[in-house]
Amino acid sequence: MDPNFRIGGILQFLTFLSIWYVLSLKEEKVPSPSVKEEDFSQVYSSFLTTFYNSVISSQLGEEAFKFTEFIKRSGIENRVLFERNKVVFKGTEDLDIAELIRRNLKLFEEMSIDQEIVDHYLRVLNSADKMGLGWRLDILVKENEEFLKKSDLLYGISGGRFLRKVVEDRSLEGLDDIDACLKIYKRILLTVVGKIKEKDEFRERLSRYYIAQSMEITNYDEVSMKGVKDYVLKISEDQRLSLIIESFNSILSWVYGRVLSDVEEDIDEVLSGLRLVLTLNKDRAVDLGVYPTLLGTLTTKIPKAQVHKLYSDYLEELVEERTRELREAQESLIQSQRLAAIGEAAAMVGHDLRNPLQAIVNMLYLAKMKLRSSPNRDLEEILETIRSQVEYMNKIVSDLQDYARPLKPTLVETSLNQIISDVLSTIKIPENVKVSVEIGKDYPKLIVDPSFMKRILTNLVTNAIQAMPNGGRLTITASETPEYALISVQDTGVGIPKEHQSKIFQPLFTTKSKGQGLGLPVCKRLVEALGGSITFESEVGKGSTFTIKIPLKPKASTEQGYASKIPEEIRKFYRRFEPQEAYIPSSK
Repeated sequence: MDPNFRIGGILQFLTFLSIWYVLSLKEEKVPSPSVKEEDFSQVYSSFLTTFYNSVISSQLGEEAFKFTEFIKRSGIENRVLFERNKVVFKGTEDLDIAELIRRNLKLFEEMSIDQEIVDHYLRVLNSADKMGLGWRLDILVKENEEFLKKSDLLYGISGGRFLRKVVEDRSLEGLDDIDACLKIYKRILLTVVGKIKEKDEFRERLSRYYIAQSMEITNYDEVSMKGVKDYVLKISEDQRLSLIIESFNSILSWVYGRVLSDVEEDIDEVLSGLRLVLTLNKDRAVDLGVYPTLLGTLTTKIPKAQVHKLYSDYLEELVEERTRELREAQESLIQSQRLAAIGEAAAMVGHDLRNPLQAIVNMLYLAKMKLRSSPNRDLEEILETIRSQVEYMNKIVSDLQDYARPLKPTLVETSLNQIISDVLSTIKIPENVKVSVEIGKDYPKLIVDPSFMKRILTNLVTNAIQAMPNGGRLTITASETPEYALISVQDTGVGIPKEHQSKIFQPLFTTKSKGQGLGLPVCKRLVEALGGSITFESEVGKGSTFTIKIPLKPKASTEQGYASKIPEEIRKFYRRFEPQEAYIPSSK
């Protein structure tokens, strides 16, 4: 064989391998980061410079301290230089960008960094995403999801690409209408601002609107509402919300008109961000009127098919809202009917049972007197059983009446320690239950109705004991705030299952074989009659803690709680038969 042929064949074979290797690389599309580490360093430097300029322009020394503390606690003090009013971040190959971001996000929340500064951190997150952090960024977003939602950053990372993984966003709860409305529009803008090519024209457009003239749109696609609320508050209160909605609907109409006119843009992709923002914030968006008015404004700017999709989402939410309202109205009606029935039953029971109970008690007393002259242990035990059962029946009648009738507490200065001592002396404490009262002798006196407090604590202590059939610890503690006394009854019992926790203050709800389901509802009514409230925490297998909050300086007594819901005819019916509580002598 010709040696020249052999060499030529080998060269051809090697050439073939080279071509195959290049093609295979292209086939696999091996990603190469579009942003290099030095590019990330430049972006991070710009953020630090913005942070630094913001704090030095503040006249509060504390703000300047925050910048220094942020650098130190982020672990980058050796990487930061100052050059001509500019902060330079020197990133090196050993920089763990994911860990740096994790620290930064925690510090924003812990140090209460100003929202305007946090807004500018979006450039850092977007740069990290372009670097190809992949699953590490996914984990960071998941770990810090609540903060990223609250700070609006989640809506801007790569145009909101992480929003599809979010189940719900409750970060607008608790905000006033103005703040919630501005946040909704800011979040919508964050998902689309990156697609606006004419940024300068957009900024000029914003300057035409009175409330938007101070807004900042950065070259990093960040949206800052700096100063917007200040302008809003200068407007007449009854016009503020309508002006915000009218102005931003007009702004968004221009934005989507421009973006969708670009043939290169995918319409579904552009509008998916809008749909996600409206879906995640739909409760407030519907309540404030943002949802329907914005859709009405956009009908001329987006294709009909997309309009139908958006309206479909809106109508679905509207149906859900009306269904909730009907369900709540039905539950309220059922509760009112149940309350009226309890009121009528209480009046009947009070009249028809109290007098016979008193007669039984009187006969028991006479029988005990007779037994003194000729003791009979078996008979004494029988009489004691009758007495305890009569006492239980009397409690049922009292609970019914206390729940149904209007309550008018007689407020007097009372010692909490004395009330607790009286309550514990009347309750039989099992030997396997250890009682601990942790209240200082100098605890301030309460201005309450002593009988109400005794009924409340008797019910709570009795429930706590019943929750510990195998024994445990019962702890009664008290603390105070400038306005309230806080009294807690804690047990180490079986706890309350989650499915029952929303029902325990409803009348007639009980899981006990021997119980009427009135103890805790009565407690709630008595506490509310004193101007207070009752809450609880419970975990199955660990126990429950009930806490009552009573004002230290109560307002003038008024009928409170369920009493105000009782029909007047039921009250009149009840008053005709209002007997005195049966007196039951103690066996002690």
